Amino acid sequence: MIEYKATFKKLFAEEYLRTPTQQEIEESVKVLEDFLSEMGIELYNADDVATESPLRLFWRSEERINQATPTLGTWDKSWKMIGGGDSITIILAEKIDARILATFDQGFKAMNHPNIKPLIVSEEY
Repeated sequence: MIEYKATFKKLFAEEYLRTPTQQEIEESVKVLEDFLSEMGIELYNADDVATESPLRLFWRSEERINQATPTLGTWDKSWKMIGGGDSITIILAEKIDARILATFDQGFKAMNHPNIKPLIVSEEY
């Protein structure tokens, strides 16, 4: 949810030339949570998942980056790739046995994971 909030604040500022209020952020998060619920997409608390052991988070994150292949974006045709934070998200998805990773980040199309497929929400809905 932190990535969503950061993106929302950036896009809101670009559109309205001001920082959103806390209430506007909370209202936006509620809209997203309602949408995810309607779509049957589950949210997990990353702190809870990350405290499970053994995690070997950074070694496994490097593996995920090594497996990834840059791919062209849908709208701007720029190259997209997972980054360090994205690879950690993939490791956490592995820990909960996710089959689909829902995101707005087109970089996840580059992940090449044998068991988890990216669902780029903005391309599907």
